[in-house]
Amino acid sequence: MRTQQQRRTSDAELRAAVTQQLGDEQWVAWMQRHLDALPPDCRLASYTQRNQALVVLQAQQRDLRLTGHLDTFTGWIRQGRVVMQGQKALRIVASMDEEPDTEDQHQQREPRKRFRMVGRFDMAQTQPRET
Repeated sequence: MRTQQQRRTSDAELRAAVTQQLGDEQWVAWMQRHLDALPPDCRLASYTQRNQALVVLQAQQRDLRLTGHLDTFTGWIRQGRVVMQGQKALRIVASMDEEPDTEDQHQQREPRKRFRMVGRFDMAQTQPRET
């Protein structure tokens, strides 16, 4: 199992790799062709370009054929599917609303947006749950 520091380092390296790839017009065009081939109703289509690039890059590195239908581990269970043993989550950036602290409440500031890396699994990493 990886430590929190190892995960942070890995996430930082992944974000840097995506930033580099997004600066490469040919890679962005390749990614767009790949995304255009996915079903129009897939969840990946609603993601930001950066998160789409994160998912596509990780899938490319793992030789994973994306379906574009992404969910959390527990989300797949609710849908009657389970993540196959040995599969690793695809990391994306998700926003989190932060509750204002007491000082912010007195100054009537809006809650700040915070971002963190979270895991999602593509349907290709799952199988129907046995009953």
